[in-house]
Amino acid sequence: MRSVPACAFALWLAVPALAQDPTPASPAGAASPAVDRHGVPTSLNLDAVLESPGRRWTIDEIAKRAVEASPRVDIALARLDQAVATKQEVRSGVIPRVNLSANYTRLSPINNASLVPEDLVPEGIFIDVPRNRYNLRAVLRYPLSQLFLEILPAIRSSQNAEEAERYQSDVERNDVALQAIDIYMNHARARGELAVAELAVQQAEENRAQARARLRTGIGDRPDLLRFEARVAAAERGVAQSRAAVEATANALRTLLDLPGEGPFAFEERLTIVPPRTIDDQRQTLIENAWTERDEMLAANELVRSAEYGTRSLRGSMAPTIAVEAGADYARPNPLFIPPIDDFRSSWNLTAVAEWSPDGTYTASRAKRRAEAVEREVKAQREQLRDVIRIQVIDAYSSYEASFESVRAAKRQVIAADEAYQARRRGYELGVADSTEVIDAEVDVNRARLALIDAAAGLRIAESALRRAMGEHLWE
Repeated sequence: MRSVPACAFALWLAVPALAQDPTPASPAGAASPAVDRHGVPTSLNLDAVLESPGRRWTIDEIAKRAVEASPRVDIALARLDQAVATKQEVRSGVIPRVNLSANYTRLSPINNASLVPEDLVPEGIFIDVPRNRYNLRAVLRYPLSQLFLEILPAIRSSQNAEEAERYQSDVERNDVALQAIDIYMNHARARGELAVAELAVQQAEENRAQARARLRTGIGDRPDLLRFEARVAAAERGVAQSRAAVEATANALRTLLDLPGEGPFAFEERLTIVPPRTIDDQRQTLIENAWTERDEMLAANELVRSAEYGTRSLRGSMAPTIAVEAGADYARPNPLFIPPIDDFRSSWNLTAVAEWSPDGTYTASRAKRRAEAVEREVKAQREQLRDVIRIQVIDAYSSYEASFESVRAAKRQVIAADEAYQARRRGYELGVADSTEVIDAEVDVNRARLALIDAAAGLRIAESALRRAMGEHLWE
């Protein structure tokens, strides 16, 4: 009689991972894997399953590709360009204001009185006013006081705002990279679950075949066969669900990476091999590093400085303005020449100007009050962000620690469940175990295999999440 595999998945993940010395997958056309006396594979190499079809991807390649293709990153870069343009616009305040004008005027006839009494000069002396007047004027104005009180603080504010947007664009990159890694590992989890589901169908069919053989020989009964029939149907339903999960995660990943085509992704890394611990620092050290290295915190610091300089600039706008003004005229006639000469003449002037506007000061004071409120808000948000980062680091560190323990426990669970399944199968062959015990043992071993797959994928996600929480750039 045929029976179900003795250790169908105990070695497929557990042994390579424990040994940390994986056996390379057999190339196409190589000999079939080892089988037990029933012709069933003694192990299923999940890495070999995940290595095909198509191009193999690494986690780093997935993260980098997602960042390059993400519209979220494009939006963040557009906001950065806006901040750069704003900075350049504010910087133009240091350039002297130059006003150029040209005008033509036609005057009505002007009848001036004589410059001397007519009794002294019978014909009189009159000033002839040209009726066609032309004027070319250039004025240069530079606000000396506002340069230091308003313009330079505004420039610093815009520079800090630009840096904040630059850090925020890195935040978006990291978020996109982590999202891609999460979907990528969920795709690996789905493909692993599909492999387990297909093996479960094989096991269920082997059990059903044995039950039929026992029924034909008269040592079995029909209820046992019906139980195994139901188990085959349940296993086939699991395959259909797993295939849907593989397709869904593959489509989500292709959408995120902006890749054409369809079908599953291939994996370069051997997911059954647990990577060595790369993060061994204490939680408090990680928290303090995150406070100084996270792009969110760096952006918050820049926003605080931008708000402080913005408030200072508005405060400076309330002060009187002291400016210098230089002008040049080229006119016909030039009004500075007396009597008027119907010809082009040039003149220039240099003026010191002191101005103060009561209503302008009142308006600026209202704007300053609003800016002070914004400054308090961004400072409070920065403190809130510190608390959020602390929570994120502690949570990610705990998940990272738990993931290692989960993988170790899942390996032991697979080995124990597989041994129990072997014992139940032998007992069923000898007639000392019933079909219910065999089915329960099969469910347990497949559940253990799924737990190991979930733990292996979860460890990669937890490590990426912790690196993200610490401020590392996942796409680099």
